[in-house]
Amino acid sequence: MAKIDILAPFIMFSECRVPKQAMKCDIDAIWSIARGKGFTNHEADKGGATMCGVTLATYRYYYGMSKTVSDLKGITLAQWVNILKDGYWDKCKADKIPSQPVANMLVDWAYNSGASTAIKALQAILGVKEDGILGDKTLSAFSRLDERTVFLGLKAARLRFVNRIAEKNPSQRVFLKGWITRINRITFEGFDYE
Repeated sequence: MAKIDILAPFIMFSECRVPKQAMKCDIDAIWSIARGKGFTNHEADKGGATMCGVTLATYRYYYGMSKTVSDLKGITLAQWVNILKDGYWDKCKADKIPSQPVANMLVDWAYNSGASTAIKALQAILGVKEDGILGDKTLSAFSRLDERTVFLGLKAARLRFVNRIAEKNPSQRVFLKGWITRINRITFEGFDYE
C-alpha cells in the first residue's frame, strides 16, 4: 500500500523550490529549506498567499479564522503534514491504494486542484461512477487494470486538465510550464528531480 512519507518530500520540492541535492536529506532538513523558500503571493495565483502550497484559506480552515499571513508563514512541519494528510491523502484514501505511483499522482493532483477533481479522473479511468468520493467500489476497481495503465491514464488526464485551465483562463498560462514540469516529474519509478 502507498505511504505518505514517500510523497511529502516531493510536494515540498515542487511547492518550495527545494534544491534537488536536498532531496537526499531527512524530512526535517527538507522542511527547513522549504520554509525558507515556500512563501508566495503571486497576483495571478487564484489561491492568494500560500506557504509550501497551503493557502491562507486552507490554513484558517484547519487552525482558526483569526490566522494571518504572518501565521501562515510560520506554519510548522506538523501542521503542514496534518493538512496534507487530512485534506488530500485521506480524502483520496491513499493508504488503501495498492500502487505508490498512482497514489503519488492522485494525491499531488488533489493537493493542487482538489480531491474531488483528481478522484473523478481516477474513477473515469477505472470505469466506475464519477462521484468524486473514493470508496470501496473505486478501490476494488483497481484489480481491473494494471497499475502502470492507471498511472499513465491519470497522468494524461492531469496534463489535459492543466492545459484546459490555461486555454480557458489566459491569466493562468504563466503557470502552465511549471504545472507540466511538476506532473512529468512524477514517474512510475518514483520522482525525477532533474
